[in-house]
Amino acid sequence: MEKILTDSANYDADEDRYIPKFQEFSADEAEDEDEAVDEVVNYEETAARVADAVKSLNEVNVALEKIATGRYGVCEGGGELIPEDRLRAYPAAAACIDHEA
Repeated sequence: MEKILTDSANYDADEDRYIPKFQEFSADEAEDEDEAVDEVVNYEETAARVADAVKSLNEVNVALEKIATGRYGVCEGGGELIPEDRLRAYPAAAACIDHEA
């Protein structure tokens, strides 16, 4: 996740967020309409990849904090233990299936 973020975005400390990198295909030349469209599509794909990586990284960090404080595997919705099968399938799960939002 961190590699995806490093490759695809720059971190803005002032705004505390990742800003997707914009890849200009031919910066020194006039571009045609198809190339401009390709650049926009590339940027949108990069922005989506960055958003997914940020979400996953945040979930992992929350799970690690819960491990450190002894709250990992406890459902935030009802307080019961999250089934081990669910945690294997989705280690960052914050709730059991019944309480998943």
